[in-house]
Amino acid sequence: MQGNGLKGILAGIILVVLCFGVGAQASEDAVSSLAVVVAFLGLFGILIFGSKSWMLLFLLPPLLELVPLPGAFSAVPMEFYAAALVLLYWLVMWGMGYVKIRWRSLAMMDIAVLLLTIVMVAAYIRRPVSVRFLGMDGDDIGGSEYVYYIMALVFYLALSVIPMPLKQLVRVLNISVVIKLCVTFILLVLTVAGVRGEGVNLAAAVSSTGERIDVIGPYATPFCVAIFSYFSLRSVLVNPLLLMGVAASFAMMLITGSRKAFGMLALNVMAMLAIKRELLIAVLLGGFAYMMLLVFSLGGALHDLPMSAQRICAMLPGVQVSSAARQDGDTTWEWREELWELAWDKRTGYIKDYVFGDGYGQSMAATARRYRALIRGEYAYGQDLDEFAVNGVWHHGVITAIHRIGYVGLSVLALLMAVGMFFQLRICSAWRGTPLFKPLLFYTVAVVVLPPKFVWGGADVTFHFVQFAIIKMFYCMAREEGRMKPLFQRHRYQPMMIEEHADRIQPV
Repeated sequence: MQGNGLKGILAGIILVVLCFGVGAQASEDAVSSLAVVVAFLGLFGILIFGSKSWMLLFLLPPLLELVPLPGAFSAVPMEFYAAALVLLYWLVMWGMGYVKIRWRSLAMMDIAVLLLTIVMVAAYIRRPVSVRFLGMDGDDIGGSEYVYYIMALVFYLALSVIPMPLKQLVRVLNISVVIKLCVTFILLVLTVAGVRGEGVNLAAAVSSTGERIDVIGPYATPFCVAIFSYFSLRSVLVNPLLLMGVAASFAMMLITGSRKAFGMLALNVMAMLAIKRELLIAVLLGGFAYMMLLVFSLGGALHDLPMSAQRICAMLPGVQVSSAARQDGDTTWEWREELWELAWDKRTGYIKDYVFGDGYGQSMAATARRYRALIRGEYAYGQDLDEFAVNGVWHHGVITAIHRIGYVGLSVLALLMAVGMFFQLRICSAWRGTPLFKPLLFYTVAVVVLPPKFVWGGADVTFHFVQFAIIKMFYCMAREEGRMKPLFQRHRYQPMMIEEHADRIQPV
């Protein structure tokens, strides 16, 4: 009764504050108004769920993707916002004695996260930066990475201390996958229709001289990953709907013209098939498809494909595409090589400290000078190498890590990625054949392909703390369920025959 009364009082307070907040914001900014409504509705939902509020860690993030958050807030995984709300409420209930918390320990991953935290703190101490939306002033700006890391750490802590019943967790994960796919489809339709963003000109995209459409790329991956997570390769090949879904996902990636995005989608599929022990037939089918592509390209059949699709096909050896598509791909690669040469040349001074890094920040005065030069037409936006080098946009994860946190930080990131890959493969082996295996594969396969993504330019390891935390949680659960033994547990050797007939052996 006391718990219900407390919920009622807090819910009433939230509704009152909601009315005042929305009224104050509605006349100024519609986006801010919507953000206020969503925040308070989230708090209200947490109160309704009570001790089952841990479900919102997985059910709330897909729904938050429908909210048009402003600026850099939209780049943050929605799981971080949900974790902040749920963990805060859980700590309040724990302080009042309604729930319990218990630390799940996975020493290797905890140590890697602790080392990365020390590296980030040291980087901030060595070069403090101001974060504008927190009201901090100073010449060095660009500290959003530190805020992102704090939010990622909160998610990691939330999944490390909040207890979750395994049977309910399996159902919640399956429901969250369905919600995510539905939300992804809605966002895709809104993006193509122009309701969200600037819209998509599909007629121009599919033409032989069409432009690249990067905005639809992120919506292709969830569908393909979900299909291969929940269905076997044989089921996909014999089911027309599943086969069309996979084809549509890869077709959307072809329209984007992004070789990185297309390659990462293919690596995700290969990783899932390898984990599910279906890689051999996939390699045979892939080899057959590659041979057919070579045959068609020799006759010039690929020249009629959209320019974006030809650009991706150009990276395959032996495939013949139009000269314009090949030149476009070669020019982009040469441009990146020139940019990387600036990073490795210590005389340029773009990276001052290769050992410990220069921290996450840049001079506001220097940024203003470059902006004035852009206005005067002294250089073209997006084409000047100096602009990318100064801003640390290296299109290479290794160089970006060295620039910001040095070789020391790069070593810690490599350790964290290696630990994540190792335990991801262990938990998939432990939970194979159980209802948890399919949603687990959907949520964690990204860790297996994280190293090539990191080298390819996706230096966003912080955002993958979602997968790291989930891997740690299910490893600890598998250990508690007896599905795997601790790595360094000492045990006495016992012959297999004695183990099998131990109950029959009687002492003399």
